[in-house]
Amino acid sequence: MMSNGMVIGIIDTGIKPGHPSFSDYHMPPAPPTWKGNCTTPGSGFVCNDKIISGKAFSGGTHPSPVDTDGHGTHVASIAAGRQVNGASVLGTAKGVSSGMAPKVHLAIYKVCFVKGCADADIIAAIDQAIKDGVDVINMSISCSPTAPLYADSVALGSMAAIQHGIVAVSSAGNEGPKTNSLSHCAPWVIAAGAVSTDRRATSKVELGDGRTFNGQTAYQPVNTFDSSKLYPLEYPGKNGDANASCCVPNALSNMNFRGQIVLCNPGIVKDEEKGKALYARGAEGMIIFNWPEQGYTTFSRAHVIAASHVNYPDGFDIYDYFFKNNATATLRFFDTEFGFMPSPSIGYLSSLGPSQMNGGLIKPDVVAPGINILAAWHKDVGRNPNPMATHTFDFDSGTSMAAAHVTGRQQRSSLPSSPRPRTQCQVQVAS
Repeated sequence: MMSNGMVIGIIDTGIKPGHPSFSDYHMPPAPPTWKGNCTTPGSGFVCNDKIISGKAFSGGTHPSPVDTDGHGTHVASIAAGRQVNGASVLGTAKGVSSGMAPKVHLAIYKVCFVKGCADADIIAAIDQAIKDGVDVINMSISCSPTAPLYADSVALGSMAAIQHGIVAVSSAGNEGPKTNSLSHCAPWVIAAGAVSTDRRATSKVELGDGRTFNGQTAYQPVNTFDSSKLYPLEYPGKNGDANASCCVPNALSNMNFRGQIVLCNPGIVKDEEKGKALYARGAEGMIIFNWPEQGYTTFSRAHVIAASHVNYPDGFDIYDYFFKNNATATLRFFDTEFGFMPSPSIGYLSSLGPSQMNGGLIKPDVVAPGINILAAWHKDVGRNPNPMATHTFDFDSGTSMAAAHVTGRQQRSSLPSSPRPRTQCQVQVAS
């Protein structure tokens, strides 16, 4: 684990200052070797002895280093968040939240805005991180799996970084389960893939015929949802409408689901948006079931409606059951459970190697927890979010989360120092 006095550079969507995960209580000042400073081109950003630098690299809609997306806050807290007691998502998985290196300083370089992450901004941020004197750079951002090294800003900027003795860690990308789908193939960049843990925020689907299936949700309304009652099942895609099958809000405009539990395929829009649309149309609950290629990976989301996300085999059985007469089901909630196997297992979204750019170089270099990771979030979540809340956490999944775990475990490199030229490529946030 990283030593006290070291600095992690986070190149991402910014950070939420004032979150308890970034408290500087009992933190020492920045190390004497630190050359950076705290610039605040927008309002609402204040550095402390934990966040020792904050810079934004675009004249975007919100040029301050303040995070308006959540991704950068989540990543930073996984890598180096302070210990926070009583962390939970809507009361689920309540416990102690801590990053991998809680006593390490953070330097924030915001390069990702509403329209994405510009290649020139990434290169500029890496250059600035080198000048500032960070020890490790986390880049949970990805570009095209087919991008050659000369068009991958992470690869090119990281070459300069490692020649200054800085370790570079990136996400492998979320284009799985296709092979050869890896981002950041450069041998000098540590690319991290995502695996599951044995923890689940369990919600079980119980069918009218007595069969039970394990699923997940962060929203567990044990006091408001009547699990003793069986509800009629409905599937809006039963007539072949692809958008309706995925519970896309616009496709449900003429439908009424009062008193029903609704089956939804994943994709097209976020699962949370499906739940909001169903809730507005009277639904009691929602069951999300995977496509075949998504296999056994399920997610704990901060839904606004009673829900369960089940794996493909279980979802197929529920789907088959629906087309029998008078299909009914209920949902039961069990908060946090451990011991689910197989674990760890590769998340379906995790991009796979080998590298297309380096003659089949084996990548990713390492895998780490990246599925349903509880960490700091930039705002409150759920049906009735509190806009003034600061003690905010959420689950998120992707190789971005895996890269953050790996970043927090790094030691400083001992490579020689040497400058390197710049170039550009277009990238996107990896999760």
